[in-house]
Amino acid sequence: MRDIGFLKVADLRIFTWRVRNRNELYSQKRSPEFECGGQRWYALNPTVSAKSPRLIAIDPHISSGQWHSNAQFSLGMSNIYDPTVFTVQHAHHRFTKQASDYEFQRFIAPGKLFTIREGQTRPIIEDGSVDVSAVIRVVEDSKGVVWSRLVTYDSKKETGYVGLINQGATGYMNCVLQSIFFIRSLRRAIYQIPTEGAVPTDSIALALQRLLYNLQTSNGPVATTELTASLGWKTRDVYMQGDAHAFNRLLQDNLESFMKGTSVDGTIEKIYVGRAKSRIKCTDVDYESVMVEGFDDIELNVGGMKNLRDSFKDYVAVEILDGYSTPQFGLQEAKSGLIFESFPPVLRIRLKRFAFQRGADGFELVPTTGRYEYPTEIDLSEFLDEAADRSTPWLYKLHGVTVHSGDLKGGYYFTYIKPDRKEGWFKFYNDNVTRVTEEEVLGNCGGESIGTPSGSTDHSITPGLVKTSTKALLLAYIRDSAIDEVLAPLRDEHIPRHLRMHTDDETTESTPDEKKNLVEEQSYLDVKVVTDSEFSRHGRFDLATIDDKNYPPSDLPTFRVLKTERYAAFKKRVAERLRHSETKFRLWVMVIRQNKTLRPDLCISENEWSIFVVNRPNLDLTSDKQPELCLYLDLISDDPTEQDLARESRLLLLKFFDPASQTLNGVGKVYVLQSDKVSALVSAINKKMGWRAGSPLLLYEEIKPGMVEPIKQDRTITQCELHDGDIICYQPADFEQEMWRHGRYSSAIQYYDFLYRQVIVTFRPKDNAGTTAEFKLALIKDETYDEMAAKVGERLEADPSKLRFWTTYAGDGALKSVVRKELNESVDELIGSGPSSFLILYQRLETSAS
Repeated sequence: MRDIGFLKVADLRIFTWRVRNRNELYSQKRSPEFECGGQRWYALNPTVSAKSPRLIAIDPHISSGQWHSNAQFSLGMSNIYDPTVFTVQHAHHRFTKQASDYEFQRFIAPGKLFTIREGQTRPIIEDGSVDVSAVIRVVEDSKGVVWSRLVTYDSKKETGYVGLINQGATGYMNCVLQSIFFIRSLRRAIYQIPTEGAVPTDSIALALQRLLYNLQTSNGPVATTELTASLGWKTRDVYMQGDAHAFNRLLQDNLESFMKGTSVDGTIEKIYVGRAKSRIKCTDVDYESVMVEGFDDIELNVGGMKNLRDSFKDYVAVEILDGYSTPQFGLQEAKSGLIFESFPPVLRIRLKRFAFQRGADGFELVPTTGRYEYPTEIDLSEFLDEAADRSTPWLYKLHGVTVHSGDLKGGYYFTYIKPDRKEGWFKFYNDNVTRVTEEEVLGNCGGESIGTPSGSTDHSITPGLVKTSTKALLLAYIRDSAIDEVLAPLRDEHIPRHLRMHTDDETTESTPDEKKNLVEEQSYLDVKVVTDSEFSRHGRFDLATIDDKNYPPSDLPTFRVLKTERYAAFKKRVAERLRHSETKFRLWVMVIRQNKTLRPDLCISENEWSIFVVNRPNLDLTSDKQPELCLYLDLISDDPTEQDLARESRLLLLKFFDPASQTLNGVGKVYVLQSDKVSALVSAINKKMGWRAGSPLLLYEEIKPGMVEPIKQDRTITQCELHDGDIICYQPADFEQEMWRHGRYSSAIQYYDFLYRQVIVTFRPKDNAGTTAEFKLALIKDETYDEMAAKVGERLEADPSKLRFWTTYAGDGALKSVVRKELNESVDELIGSGPSSFLILYQRLETSAS
């Protein structure tokens, strides 16, 4: 099993039993009971009839009715004569009264148990028998939150602090805001920025003040929508992966601007700015260049370094310059170095976790590897200039650690903060705040890549068991002599009266009905289910239309779900409404990818006890401000010859482009193994369509609107980089060779390009006079004004030259400007490149428009 990082093992047990006959192989037999970590366990062995193995913790019948046991475990099958012939899967789970068992959904395909795999000399099952083994490692849980789903968890009650709601992909922003909140001297100064009379959505300063005040006074997680609105962000912006350091820079620059000329002018510099002296001295001539500059953070190299002190030594190390240009002496050899004159009260350190490395295609950005340590305190006096004031020690205490878990393509942020001298450490991950140990803060984020156990379907955010590397990116240290001032508690008089009154009034003025509605809104979420029926009717990009202002949303079955509703109960409701057997379908969480497509991403394990938590490792779509979740309903085939969900399988969605009818429709899904050649996918499609085996097909991957690429059929699924939820479009190969009359498309790529360039524009009478109602037209973005006017004229049975058009503003549809006929602009130019308005106003004229 994999390393569990900072977590401590309480007990370890290995237990093996033998399945000896055909009946036991084809029915899920219960193993003998065994004990580990003070808990009794048993397993249901895997079967060759596709039933997956399960590990079950026996209810200890504690009087309180509640119990939990955190275990990392493996279940495997091995040949009775040669244990090196085996298959195994790993997972971890918090076993509770409500979730006392764990089922592996992606175990080995049953047929492979009897076949000899490459590199082996025996099958796993031989002579009708197989050994089944369970390895269990129970871990300690001193804070009571290890691998907890935190569904009913009350951060304020448990820690005294509250979190921030994730609007989509704003975890990086939440980390920065929590860090600002706990630098109390900065928070005090922010409160003093004059904002009376401002509107929160138009004033960054007021929005930030209100957010900090709510963090200080609220009993539940705080929204950030006012702040993002004041920054001018739109919906798409909150779903884009961001960088914590870049956002902190954006906010800091704004704060410095707001503070200029006020009583708190210079606060940022006082808290965060130190001074460093860089010196370049020529070795052979009498020339020296000295420059003293301020700095508000330091970026340190991590690659090749063991710890923070090594990184500081590297930062101030003398470098030999060969060919340094001087004013008087030309190019000279010189020594370059840097020394600090002072460090600020709050020292922010950026750890350089990525570096450029030469590859086959030139330089590429790659992550640094290896363990890296940062201490809870560090004496920085050795890095100071000899003339620096040493009357007060330059001892710094660790205050905050901002962490990124993932890779260059994406991931999530959380932060650890130690609020003051006396309190311990807390973890802030969006809306949840939990107490953590110092061992976790120091031991979980050193940068080692720890993979999720193969086959695990429990993707909860878990220290030490995450899928990609978990690395500290930003460190905050406070000078020991400045801690009491920087972290001094705020008093009521520090908070502006207008801020207290306005925010408190919003709370007290709520009527009982409003409070009831708010509680209900925060307790429920809407769950939309994408079915193959809807997929087959959907003729555009993705599986359905969810949030596209240019097209009406797909009519999807929608369920109002209490966030604490058991997953089994929810699935039963889905089965009853859509008329499917509960055992004949699975549900997949759909997430918005970085390229803005919506795809199935995570198959919900039958172990999930609440629908609310199933998508937490991805975008937090279940936040109070984004109360919607999309699921894909995956019907389980009755055909035993079809590949089904398995350990190394991939779920691919299929679309058929028919050149004859010029249509594009969904055709359900197919499972393929990662090791399969694409030809296996072709065979599965021919079978699904009822076409002759071996019929040649052209395959394309629908990556995103505007990007559809051919798939090379001599490669494997892995080589083609196909993943769960990818969409494969296909068409008969022979159609590509035929010639089609004007306006028809012979290949899927041409048709996709047509869809990408198509736009639905609403035309409305400018003065709303007459009886003509507004109407919609499908236009192509590169069509000209003349072409657009001709189509509108045809629809209105009017002379196109006697029509005048006006563009409108996005959102409210207000009149913007008249369209100048002589420019003959394209439709794309008319609707705008920014926030687009798909509404154009028109007016009939008696004479030709000029």
